[in-house]
Amino acid sequence: MVDYGQRSREKKSVDQNDYQEEIAAEIISPYDLLGDDSYSQEADQAVRGNLTGYIALFLSILSFFIFPLIFGLLGIVVGFIAQRNGAISLGAWAVFISTLSIILSVFVIPAF
Repeated sequence: MVDYGQRSREKKSVDQNDYQEEIAAEIISPYDLLGDDSYSQEADQAVRGNLTGYIALFLSILSFFIFPLIFGLLGIVVGFIAQRNGAISLGAWAVFISTLSIILSVFVIPAF
């Protein structure tokens, strides 16, 4: 006859450190697995800078067609903000296009 109480005591006596479980990757973000927390902050900063740069570029191009002074000035301001956030080339292009739009609207277009 088997003593079931004895078997359960034997199972409990197994050291819990003998087992190595694998944790699913869905529980932890992939950046934390690499141990590099600064990468996610840099990626967030780059995404914000690019988004701001594209908005500035859109405002600059829009300033050629509608309200050149208003959208041109907005394009310049948002372009400088984009440059500060890391989108240097997008911000520079936005500032250049906005400046060109303002110059054309103030000096060239009234001559015609």
